[in-house]
Amino acid sequence: MKVRFHLPPDADGWPPVANEGLWAEPLGNDLYRIDNTPWFALDLATDDIVVARPGDDGRLWAVEKQAWSGHMTFRVIPWKDGPLEGDRQAVLDAFAPLGVIGKGLAQFGMVALDVPPGADLGRVKMLLRSGQADGRWDFDEGCIPEEWKEVYTPLRAALDERLRPFGKGSAGRLATAVAGSSSVKLAVKVVVKQAATLA
Repeated sequence: MKVRFHLPPDADGWPPVANEGLWAEPLGNDLYRIDNTPWFALDLATDDIVVARPGDDGRLWAVEKQAWSGHMTFRVIPWKDGPLEGDRQAVLDAFAPLGVIGKGLAQFGMVALDVPPGADLGRVKMLLRSGQADGRWDFDEGCIPEEWKEVYTPLRAALDERLRPFGKGSAGRLATAVAGSSSVKLAVKVVVKQAATLA
């Protein structure tokens, strides 16, 4: 069965649909486990538990989220004028080695990614950001925990380790600069410049 979610549009008129229906497993007492990755519903991921009740139209409508499953949701749009030429399968292939699965939606040229519990979040974050920086895609965070903001990418972890002899303050300042960079190439330039200064 499906549970439907109301989708109020933002100032830009997104999302392009008024509601979204997701497959769900009934658990009893108005509780349902979401059985697929959301396209548009925010703060929702695979296996999340929601409360849903029948509406006046006879369909099930979500009322609230009861429990987070540990899965994360990202939406990726590969640019048609970018290196991937809008190829949704190329996005899925890029994330598959990280244990991330997903599906493409031709109508809107987008991919919904499901990041399962236990995935290497540092590598996932680095791939999302590097693809955005080099023009392969843009992405948004559909469902993430607060800790996602603190996840180290492999690059940042390596920099912290390399700069440890120069003191905690130096490593922290450089890591912050790199984490805020939108380009991996820019980050590398920052590393070289900082290393020369520290030498």
